[in-house]
Amino acid sequence: MAPVLTGFDPRVHGFHFANRFVNNIVTLPGGDAITTYGRCGGMAYAVLDLYRSDRAVPDFQEADFAGFGGVPPDGHPLAAYIFKRQLDSFAVFSAIKFFEWSLTPDGPTFLRRGVRRWTREDEFAKLARSIDNGLPVPIGLIYADEASELSRNHQFIAYGYEHDPGTDRYEVLVYDVNWPDQALRLVSDDGEAHWLETSPNQEVWRGWFVQDYAVKLPPADIDTRVGLPTPRNLPQNPVAPKGRRTLQFAVTFTQVSILHDESTDFDDALWIEFDVAGERGRWPGRGTKTVVHGKSYRLNRRFVVEVAEDAALSVFALGVDEDNGVQSLGQPGFDNEQQTGVVAHRYTAAEGWGIGTHVERSSGGPGGFMLSYTIEKV
Repeated sequence: MAPVLTGFDPRVHGFHFANRFVNNIVTLPGGDAITTYGRCGGMAYAVLDLYRSDRAVPDFQEADFAGFGGVPPDGHPLAAYIFKRQLDSFAVFSAIKFFEWSLTPDGPTFLRRGVRRWTREDEFAKLARSIDNGLPVPIGLIYADEASELSRNHQFIAYGYEHDPGTDRYEVLVYDVNWPDQALRLVSDDGEAHWLETSPNQEVWRGWFVQDYAVKLPPADIDTRVGLPTPRNLPQNPVAPKGRRTLQFAVTFTQVSILHDESTDFDDALWIEFDVAGERGRWPGRGTKTVVHGKSYRLNRRFVVEVAEDAALSVFALGVDEDNGVQSLGQPGFDNEQQTGVVAHRYTAAEGWGIGTHVERSSGGPGGFMLSYTIEKV
């Protein structure tokens, strides 16, 4: 059975850079900043605005934003527009489902049909009606099953679908703003409660819903290159200074498995801080994650960095326990005698830059964690 498609093509109509925005929400006394990560809804809404307005998406590549983390910097018209549309994506009535569905089980309860049936019976029909009319739609993805995980929900665009009644297999063709220039699918087979995304990280979502959306006309100047670096005027990078040939790598943290050898009923509030060649991030995006000994958790944190050919690619991950009070990378950290653990490695050309898949056990703590990540040359 052939899929039903709109005219949307992620490789043509999607942004050519990934969603790696950092949002500075507020700066606290003392200089520490509260940040959130990503503008997935803003990127999805902005792309739909351009598509519905019959305007070409700006042809920026990640390399055009060298020194800015691979995304347009704050102050650039495109960054401002994406941020505005991010706020719009949470101001629509349907956005309440991010909270409601995250606190609802997959299966039916006495009062509710559950996330699985809501997705298949209600939202898939809405999506199909829109796509039958040639209109791609923004959808909200549910990962969370508790309030502390709300930041791990997601937003992107659906532009096609396929349903085989004989096998009850559902497929939705999607543009995920975290994976530019890729045609991906959400797949759910008969009996499956969840939806598998065919991305490199194979994300699994509990369900999804069609978001309310009204087209807005994007500003005329979102494709300006004023204020951006040029090949002859790149900002100096402490890892790759001007005058030295550089290479570009993508480091993707995929999973963390919690180990606490001294107590099998261990659980605690944890976050992980990452530093890859000077590019920083954290998991979860804000707050902490309650973790349990023996369990694994998906991370989906990707960094694209430049490294001088004669330098090293540094990969650093620090587990931080909020229950203790020492400073770590400028934030509340852990007691160094009871630390959660550190993974640190420097990959050089002699080691092939570490390209491939890695599973590293943390050091410096009782048990700690196993961290899985991949390194690719881009």
